Amino acid sequence: MSNITNLLVKRKNREDGVGSNQNAVPFNNQEFEKLRQECLESGKLFCDPTFPAEPSSLGYKELGPHVYETYNVEWKRPSELCSNPQFICDGATRGDIVQGYLGNCWLLASIASLTINTELLARVVPADQSFTDKYAGIFHFRIWHFGEWVDIIIDDRLPTVRGKLMFLHSTDGNEFWSALLEKAYAKLNTSYEAISDGSTAEGFEDFTGGISEVYELRRSNPNLFNIMRKALERGSLIGCSIYTADASETEMVTEQKLVKGHAYSVTGVEEVTVNGKKVQLVRLRNPWGHVEWTGAWSDDSSEWTQVLPVEKTKLNYSADDGEFWMAFTDFKKQYQRMEICNLTPDTLTSETVARWSYHLLDGSWKVGSTAGGCKNFADTFCSNPQYVIKLEETDDDPHDSKVGCSFLVGLMQKNMRRERKFGQKYNVIGFTIYKYKDQNNIHLGPDVLLKQGAVAMSKTFTDLHEVCGRFKLPPGEYVIVPSTYEPNQKGDFILRIFAEKHTTASPMDTSIQANLKEVKTNAVDPEIQNIFKTFAGNEIFKSNDKDNTGTMSSHGLRDALSKAGVQINSSVLDVIVLRYASQESTVDFDDFVSCLIRMELLFQMFSKFDKNNTGKIELDIQQAEHLLKLFNGSTAEGFKNFTGGISEVYKLRRSNPNLFNTMRMALKQGSLIGCSIYFKGQNNIHLGLNILLKQGAVAMSKTFTELHEVCGRFKLPPREYFIVLHMSRTKRVTSYCAFLLRNKPLPANVLAKRKDKEEGLGSNDNAIPFNNQDFKKLLQECLNSGKLFCDPTFPAESRSLGYNQLGQYSAKTTGVEWKRPTELCQNPEFIRDGATRTDICQGALGDCWLLAAIASLTLEADFLGRVVPANQSFIEKYAGIFHFQFWHYGEWVDVVIDDRLPTRNGKLLFLHSAEGNEFWSALLEKAYAKLNSSYEALTGGLTIEGFEDFTGGISESYDLQKAPPTLFNIIKKALDRGSLLGCSIDISSAVETEAVTKQKLVKGHAYSVTGAEVVHVYNNPIQLVRLRNPWGQVEWTGAWSDDSREWDQVLPEEKVKLDHSAEDGEFWMAYSDFVQHYSKLEICNLTPDTLTSEGVARWCCHQFEGTWKIGCTAGGCRNNAATFCSNPQYMIKLDETDDDPHDGIDGCSFLVGLMQKDMRKERQFGRDFNTMGFAIYKFKGQKNIYLGPEVLLRQKSVATSNFVNVREVCGRFKLPPGEYVIIPSTFEAHKNGDFILRVFAEKRAAASIMETNIKSNYTENTIPINDVDPHFQHLFKTIAGNDSEISALELQKILDRVVSQRTDLKTDGFSMETCRHIVSLLDEIFKNHDTDNSGTMSSHEIRDALGKAGFQLNTPILEVIVLRYADQQSAIDFDAFVSCLIRLELLFQMFSKFDKTNSGKIELDILQVSIFIYCHM
Repeated sequence: MSNITNLLVKRKNREDGVGSNQNAVPFNNQEFEKLRQECLESGKLFCDPTFPAEPSSLGYKELGPHVYETYNVEWKRPSELCSNPQFICDGATRGDIVQGYLGNCWLLASIASLTINTELLARVVPADQSFTDKYAGIFHFRIWHFGEWVDIIIDDRLPTVRGKLMFLHSTDGNEFWSALLEKAYAKLNTSYEAISDGSTAEGFEDFTGGISEVYELRRSNPNLFNIMRKALERGSLIGCSIYTADASETEMVTEQKLVKGHAYSVTGVEEVTVNGKKVQLVRLRNPWGHVEWTGAWSDDSSEWTQVLPVEKTKLNYSADDGEFWMAFTDFKKQYQRMEICNLTPDTLTSETVARWSYHLLDGSWKVGSTAGGCKNFADTFCSNPQYVIKLEETDDDPHDSKVGCSFLVGLMQKNMRRERKFGQKYNVIGFTIYKYKDQNNIHLGPDVLLKQGAVAMSKTFTDLHEVCGRFKLPPGEYVIVPSTYEPNQKGDFILRIFAEKHTTASPMDTSIQANLKEVKTNAVDPEIQNIFKTFAGNEIFKSNDKDNTGTMSSHGLRDALSKAGVQINSSVLDVIVLRYASQESTVDFDDFVSCLIRMELLFQMFSKFDKNNTGKIELDIQQAEHLLKLFNGSTAEGFKNFTGGISEVYKLRRSNPNLFNTMRMALKQGSLIGCSIYFKGQNNIHLGLNILLKQGAVAMSKTFTELHEVCGRFKLPPREYFIVLHMSRTKRVTSYCAFLLRNKPLPANVLAKRKDKEEGLGSNDNAIPFNNQDFKKLLQECLNSGKLFCDPTFPAESRSLGYNQLGQYSAKTTGVEWKRPTELCQNPEFIRDGATRTDICQGALGDCWLLAAIASLTLEADFLGRVVPANQSFIEKYAGIFHFQFWHYGEWVDVVIDDRLPTRNGKLLFLHSAEGNEFWSALLEKAYAKLNSSYEALTGGLTIEGFEDFTGGISESYDLQKAPPTLFNIIKKALDRGSLLGCSIDISSAVETEAVTKQKLVKGHAYSVTGAEVVHVYNNPIQLVRLRNPWGQVEWTGAWSDDSREWDQVLPEEKVKLDHSAEDGEFWMAYSDFVQHYSKLEICNLTPDTLTSEGVARWCCHQFEGTWKIGCTAGGCRNNAATFCSNPQYMIKLDETDDDPHDGIDGCSFLVGLMQKDMRKERQFGRDFNTMGFAIYKFKGQKNIYLGPEVLLRQKSVATSNFVNVREVCGRFKLPPGEYVIIPSTFEAHKNGDFILRVFAEKRAAASIMETNIKSNYTENTIPINDVDPHFQHLFKTIAGNDSEISALELQKILDRVVSQRTDLKTDGFSMETCRHIVSLLDEIFKNHDTDNSGTMSSHEIRDALGKAGFQLNTPILEVIVLRYADQQSAIDFDAFVSCLIRLELLFQMFSKFDKTNSGKIELDILQVSIFIYCHM
């Protein structure tokens, strides 16, 4: 896990309040209450595995495992050292702190100061700890640690020698709080030895979180008295001491009763008036509680007689309590050192004290990017981190009587005590402060910093834990530049600012953004070399190539990227340098271009998710995996993965003479162009491309070559062409490959679309703008400009008409002109006298199925209003722009069009109204054509397809000559749920269209079914059906027609209820006559959001999107036993049986609809519908698993659909209550396709994806040395050497040599990335799934193999894994499998770092996204 990732997680936690004293971070992720409870329940005392009772916890050198001082050390619990151990006896006092063998008197002095202030002690030493109540051998302490409070858990085993504590101990032999606190502090810093040597100020800070100042009183600041007074007003801790010449003087009492080598507290400063003159006094406290100063201004001194009684009372000077006053002049003379610990606002509880304005900022010096050194190093100084501070208010009561803004700056190095055992020493550090007034979201360069002097700086550059300074400057904006003295010294730090008045402070860093510019043609030299130079960037790259080596310093990378339009901050720069810079901190041209391209992809992807420009996006682990996929592979692959486009590659030294014009046209069309320097060594399969016309090739790729993709640019006459892919003879490729290159889905769009849907986007009330065209915005732009709208996404061109029968050179499109309604008639209207069936007249397009569905819309005003938005006309706000809304594979889309319609000889070519000046239906047809890519794409279809796209419902179709016996009840229950029902009489030829039969029924005409009732005739039930002729006349004249005699036999109350006598086109007929005279019935069952009436029942609806992916989830039907179980799976839980079952049998009725997506759009590429269907299995168990062959292949399905090559397969089923699994599939395996699965249940039912929860349970394998083959041991020792340590390169050699001996494994050798301890995975997992001993496993088995390795993954992630790691035959070799495991482990580790609450989601800003991506490349 990278330090950058940890930094980001820590920053996010801090924003959430984690790291305060009340919400301390569990150190080493150890939670005190949880561990203590576990110990109490088990009856065992706690033994800390992270700080064991072993020599490694004592030290590494002077207290190392092989030195004399640690030979006789035994670790014992207090209960082994005395009979009645206590945590604290009679309160914590200075007597509890006695130094032992360790040289950490600085720490003990800090702990002693804690005993003076009980509130501060309680923040470090939590209450309710003892050796009696809930004793489990476990204790905890809280310590401020580089910007956050951490809760440190320890066991109570302490190092002893001959039965005595080795280190800090109490004078009371049975008191242990101080010894345990010292152990906790040692654990925080890795060992006891690590805490030898230091300053009391460091201890002050770690026990309070404050910032410390140190003053030598013999050389004190002339304003020190006022500094002390203002510090006390802010609740600061002030300590002072008298030096000792040697150890013998420790706690020696002077003649005037001052104690040497002893820590005093300063508790007050005041001024009194004596004979009209001000005298400055200081109050001190001896923690002993006695032994007080006997000099001037001591308790009983004569000086008090000259002070007014009021002042004497206020100063409370006479008690013998260890507290006393002395003159400030004596204070500076008698004491040598004073330390002020200024506390953070959260530390203070009193409301009477003032508080500092406090800022804490994390930072790093990174070699090659931000480790610029001090100003002596002009070339790199400006790359140091920068922080802006804005001083707005001057001091109240300034300590030096000068107007200004006082503030403290502390620069602290992190983790240096922990690094001591590795020989790491403190860096020499300091900081400088510059005056600057401008934006704070930039990074200052040499044009600012090197042309002015610093207004302030730290006193010196020094190798200390912290450098601190007090400053006073006029109000304004300043930039603080912390640095090491020399450049290229890496380190982490925190910068803290304490200001007397309100201030703002933040990193002085560039806002992360991209302003990528197109290359202008007039800026490109016609010569190919100059094109290359221009793209190489004479203005950018070469300007940063200072020494003409062909590389640039990584310190200049920020400026170079900024000139290219990409602004990044220091954290992102660190990651980029880590990835692209060499060990000499240089970046070559190829890496610079690669970096630019990846940054552009990153910004484009981020904007897809960040719809509201919040600067943050939320991802689940599945989306995180998709995100990483976008940024893997070659530049061409990256372009294609992100855009779905196709990439062309040119060798510039043998380039096409028209390359310049090709580049110019590509840029105009919004294409991405990248360039790079070639290198050899790719091992991909040989691939070539031929284009054929009837017989013989008319064009072909330049060569067969070892590349990921071969691409060619061709110019041919307008015709149809067929593309064939060729492979080398030893390889095979299937036809889908060519289609995938053109139509690969865009992962960023898929994920963003899913997020939008969760937020309610895609409903009819909140439809998605199709092609991102916002109707209102475009309308207003046209009105403002005075120009009529011309739709660039569906232009008035031949390609919008079609591709084959209506293609550019088809006779059917000759003479077509696109005209607006205002050019076709004088008074065009959108809708005239309401929308009616006569508004729908078919034109030259074979889309009668669509027209029938539109005609049905005219019968239902509510539904028409959902598809045809109101307030559209050719008068008010007319701008040549209209819009319509359609249900489109699970979501409602708002389709914008211009009103240019295809005409021939001044007449509309396609759908039109009988009224020559009415255009709503023609415009609706155009919008639907745009949705499906062209008019021609609308030819051929079913009316129910139109029903669904205009309502969002799910449709059933019944052949009435083979009607199920329960159909009448199905009709009745459908009407109860507000469903739309239509029926028609088949015709044998076109001449029968709308022919009227003897009984006044119209053939080839769409009727609506509006009712189904049962009446009683002589106590016998008669089933009746009510139908409606949309003409409003011409009604059935047979039995049960309006005036038939059958009604005379019905009770009057039933006749009134059925309202049978009006001549309005609506009539009743017997159900038996209905199924005899009509041929087809279609039921469109509506979703709950479509219905407005409260009087109708509603379906329980569920909708899922899915994909069949070759090699992953395209398993085919059950005939394909080896792959069937890899199909997507969906669980439905039926809990309640039907009310009033239509067949009289108890059960749960539901509909299942499986719909293929986007097939009309793909017709132009020769793609037809897949043959598809679904099977339903009974299963009871968890829903968060994926069923395998042990379940599915050992039982029969309880229901299935037909497998048909249509847009949607739908079935009605009735099953007993229980849990079922629906498996949608294509008939044949290995067929790509996207689908939606919809379930409509009569009663409440739960449904969800039958998918594995995404989680990892990976374990590290340890192999005993005796189990390792002697040959391997010899090989390892030969390469690793005597130290038994190997680099990644050496490990690669070992693994390649070992695996090369295995004939049953196929691999081209291990990459550096996969060089880990992996051999143990071979027999355990990989070999078990290599069923044919080919050295590879099928990609369909990857789910199970990864599960056994500890990773449970769902289908979308598996699709990404298969796409990345499987070959063309859907096989995965051993190296790819191991590489996959390693990446998954890194992904889960990083994700868990961010997902503290186990919510399954993380929120990232652009900085975190970029780091997340680069850490996994």
